Amino acid sequence: MGKYYGGKLRRWEKLSESDQADLIFDLLNAFAVLKGFSEATEFMIDLFTRDEVRYLSKRLGIAKMLINGKTYKEIQESLRVGQSTISKVAVWLDERGDGFRKVLKRLPVKKQVTGFEGLTEDEKSKRRHPRSNWLELTSERWRNDTVREQDRNLKRILRTLDSKDVIRHRVDEYYEEANKNNK
Repeated sequence: MGKYYGGKLRRWEKLSESDQADLIFDLLNAFAVLKGFSEATEFMIDLFTRDEVRYLSKRLGIAKMLINGKTYKEIQESLRVGQSTISKVAVWLDERGDGFRKVLKRLPVKKQVTGFEGLTEDEKSKRRHPRSNWLELTSERWRNDTVREQDRNLKRILRTLDSKDVIRHRVDEYYEEANKNNK
């Protein structure tokens, strides 16, 4: 598959069109065959570095905020990104952006309600009369437990990515030392 020079994949431009197409085909299908949050988590941890996850997450966040009508200033303050980064995503959304739009429409809403704040009158009534609404309340509790579980998983992902970054630095140091000794 890929050709290596001194431990590094050679530049993309030097790959044949056929090799480039094969790599992209495998990557696209790798995403397509994932089944659920757990598999996506494992694959993301294996595929991306911590910085790549942060960068891609912010890019998706920028697209989400732009589609939801947020201003550049709001996005800058919320995500701590520069105007040029926001502009790049905005231009792409203007030019095409169908992939962003499709994915963002399908993303689940992460919502956790505690107490009565943010509840409609109907939801407050259900909580005041739990016996008559036990099925709905049980379902709601299960959804909230799922959100808490996802939060735990997300924290685990960040810790794993941090440790992966440490390992990557150790490997880089090893190769640097080996290259020095071979000279």
